[in-house]
Amino acid sequence: MINTSVDQRRTTAAVIGDHLAKRQVGELEQDIQDNYADDVVLLGAFGDRMGHAGVRETAAQLRHDLGDGVTFAFHTVVVRDDYAYLEWSASDREGRQLTAGVDSFAVRDGRIAFQSVHYSPPEARGWV
Repeated sequence: MINTSVDQRRTTAAVIGDHLAKRQVGELEQDIQDNYADDVVLLGAFGDRMGHAGVRETAAQLRHDLGDGVTFAFHTVVVRDDYAYLEWSASDREGRQLTAGVDSFAVRDGRIAFQSVHYSPPEARGWV
């Protein structure tokens, strides 16, 4: 079932922009509601996840790997048709940084239908 409260004619750039803005301020649930297809597929080193529950699980894994109080920066966003590519980094309150996060997206009908997630988890929080 598709949430019809969001305009399905939104461009890929608009969907990804809204997704990043919501994640930057910690609005996970609103991001899921507004930007993810009910049957979204997520792939990464964590395996495969499906649906809104999969988005929540993936976000929880990222929080587990990076800890609380992490700030994200989005560096490169490339959009072409239904596809987007994102390079991101994260830093914690102590100044440790993760510099090699990469996500890819496919957007269909104004929703993220596919997302790949890649980052190297900091070993025991001993960030690079």
